Amino acid sequence: MRCGGVRIKGTSKLATSDINSEVFGIPVLFATGEKDPYADECVDLPKKVFSRYRKAGALWAFAVEANTGHESADTRLLAIPYLDAILTARTANDIQIRQIDAAQGWLGNTTTHAIAPMTQYEENPLEAAWLPNEATARKWQEYVNTGIENRVKYVLCKSEKIFSLLGIPHSIKNCSTGKISPTQKPAAPTDLRAIKIRGTEVVLTWNFFPDLENGLPSFRIYRDDSPIATLLGQVHNFSDAPDPPNVVLEFRDKGATANAIYTVSAFNVLGESVSQPTRLIK
Repeated sequence: MRCGGVRIKGTSKLATSDINSEVFGIPVLFATGEKDPYADECVDLPKKVFSRYRKAGALWAFAVEANTGHESADTRLLAIPYLDAILTARTANDIQIRQIDAAQGWLGNTTTHAIAPMTQYEENPLEAAWLPNEATARKWQEYVNTGIENRVKYVLCKSEKIFSLLGIPHSIKNCSTGKISPTQKPAAPTDLRAIKIRGTEVVLTWNFFPDLENGLPSFRIYRDDSPIATLLGQVHNFSDAPDPPNVVLEFRDKGATANAIYTVSAFNVLGESVSQPTRLIK
């Protein structure tokens, strides 16, 4: 749950009605921005609601994204694995929705950002964010931490005047701090084909099955084991849509050689996974 683009008018006070205990077992994730200009509605109010319900035992989490304003920024990198973990826990091998086993979760201290299994947490568990598993807890910890490297990167990226004075092209939409790191490399591309269409021009096509963590990553094109091109994958533009919205799994090699052998890799910061090689089809 992230504060929307429309500012709430009036006072930001909690309702005086009794807490609805029927929602205690329904996990909720509040995601806010550390530097949100609408702090009353988008930070303080959800924090009060979270605290009130969490103290009553609700399986809720609260996450303040470091170095971020009102934009959605890296929320998706936490929300997607969080929702996947919740859906897996509630539907694993069953047709009916199952109740969440709270004891299997992890807790995150919203002040110190320390995390631990629920059974080993030493502070007051009803003041901590409840998270469904270790993997999600570690992503939550990355999301809320304000590291010096991320802070410097964010400040510099937001300082368009500095880039203007230096004569460096700069786009504000590219200020992603990349706080949450992937835990695995993307899968290797499949069904690679290389078809000659004219002269030395070859069209390469392949398939790729995106995962929840990597989405559509970047790809490297190799000819005879030498890299010849890189195709950038999807990033986000601080909204709900990826940028670009579509990645075409195709590349035209205009410098093909006879009997060339091609491979395509999918890669992220952890490394690359390479497709099976394919020979040029004349």
